[in-house]
Amino acid sequence: RDCTTSDCNNMKRCGLYIRVSTDRQAKVEEGSLKNQDQLLTQHVELKNKMNGEQWLIVERYVDEGKSAKDTKGRPAYLRMVEDARQGKIDTVLCTALSRISRSTRDLLDMIEFFKQHDVDFICLKEDFDTTTAQGKCFITIMGALNEFEREQVGERTRTSILARASRGLWN
Repeated sequence: RDCTTSDCNNMKRCGLYIRVSTDRQAKVEEGSLKNQDQLLTQHVELKNKMNGEQWLIVERYVDEGKSAKDTKGRPAYLRMVEDARQGKIDTVLCTALSRISRSTRDLLDMIEFFKQHDVDFICLKEDFDTTTAQGKCFITIMGALNEFEREQVGERTRTSILARASRGLWN
């Protein structure tokens, strides 16, 4: 169905953003990618059953084996942003903020971009609303915590590698 026509004005045209960090995770047949897709699809189905709302999944944007440390090098993410810019989607859903970004700056830039292009952003795990001051504050804090977690993992990994190397072990 073509949702650029006037009969689709009340329909939410959804893009589902799905991501895992490693190729190993991406290869698990019944793993995180499938789980994320299932949760997001169920959310859309629930919305369609409530209050006569109409939600349509236009595209699934899946980045397999891509870090969320920044938005570079994530082809599905970049395609999603371009589709939002062109008005192909007006709602982006993800299961958790950490799936879409672990960079506070990138997250805030994305939220501002979505605001400028009238794109709603729904995150199932953190359940926030970017149209309120409280929601904006909450997403900023959660974005900073995700970035902090990513940096801590990097520090622990580097420390472990150095410790193993100093003992003559293979990394």
